[in-house]
Amino acid sequence: MKKNSKIALLILFLMCLFGTASAQYTFVVDALTKDSTILYPYDSSCEKEWVHLGDPVGYLKNGTEVSIAAADTVPHTAYFKSKKKSMFYKKMEYEGDVYTVNYNGTRYFVDAKDLMLSPNDTTGVRDFVNKNHSYHNAWGRFYSTLTPYIAIFVLLLLATIFAKLINGSGGPRVIPTVLVPVFMLLAILLEVFGVFKMGTGMLWWIDDHVIDKGTVIIRLIIFAVAIIMQVFSMKLYKNGIVAYAVTPDEKVLVKRPMVGAVIGVGLMIASVVVAMIWKKSAGTILGVGVALLIGATLVGIISTAVVNMRVLGKLAGLAFTLFVVIYAVGLVSCIVLLIIGLIKVFMEMLITVVGGTVVLMFMSKVVPTRTFTSGGITYEVYEDFNPFKRK
Repeated sequence: MKKNSKIALLILFLMCLFGTASAQYTFVVDALTKDSTILYPYDSSCEKEWVHLGDPVGYLKNGTEVSIAAADTVPHTAYFKSKKKSMFYKKMEYEGDVYTVNYNGTRYFVDAKDLMLSPNDTTGVRDFVNKNHSYHNAWGRFYSTLTPYIAIFVLLLLATIFAKLINGSGGPRVIPTVLVPVFMLLAILLEVFGVFKMGTGMLWWIDDHVIDKGTVIIRLIIFAVAIIMQVFSMKLYKNGIVAYAVTPDEKVLVKRPMVGAVIGVGLMIASVVVAMIWKKSAGTILGVGVALLIGATLVGIISTAVVNMRVLGKLAGLAFTLFVVIYAVGLVSCIVLLIIGLIKVFMEMLITVVGGTVVLMFMSKVVPTRTFTSGGITYEVYEDFNPFKRK
């Protein structure tokens, strides 16, 4: 009897092991920025986790279901062919993750970011492809189209146009005075919410690995124009709203909340440095740094509100200050994204220019530009190359 029980347990164990090994997880193609994903030929001889992808062998439309075996739940790091042209090489590659999927009985490599767990999967497994962060939701799909970015540009354009129309013969016009902050706040909410939901993933539309360089540059220019409009429309609105001033001799404040935040960030960075030196008290020091950051920011906001309420009246001054704070957050996030985008697109050019400049500066010190002989003595002439030196 005991022998039969052992055999039964062994069979049960083997069945469970076999069931786990043969499990198939159902995923669905959900390429966010395009309507399909590329199928790459599966290479069974790939070494470890690194994969050099071959030429595409097909495409799968969004919504197509594929399966991933239990043995293939770990991604491979792959080298994708880039549209970006290097200054030194004709083509470049960029890294990404791929999973081995099964479609119609054939195995392929598929870009990991184009997959999500299918609602039809019955295994109860967690979406291991998007375990860290998933953009496969309503907001991710929204910000993976050009719609929000076009909307932001149009809203900023309308804000700039209406800000220009504020000044009337009898004082500020009511409709532009109301509509400008509405347009600005809608644009800023789209910007800030996008950063909160997507982070730098918002910059997919200037990814020069998959988008032609010319298109990327045009979009960067439009991005810069949008930031200029954001700054310019605020300036026009501020100048127009001052006509409501109770005390017209005193200026309304706009920059102080940003200045307070910058000072707070500086204090926070200083506290991090101090915490790295005095590690035993690191927790307390970092706590003080956070308190200083919050304090400096609040001082900037409250002092701005006090002045603006005195100049514009209590309700108008408070409303304008809140608008300024939201505007500042949106402007800072946009500028940071623009800088990241510029660095991302022109990094190689920057490295080449900076590296070339450093080499030329060094060579000008050690290699003479010309030599000549006078009176039997050979002279070497050095011409200092320093583009940063004031003439």
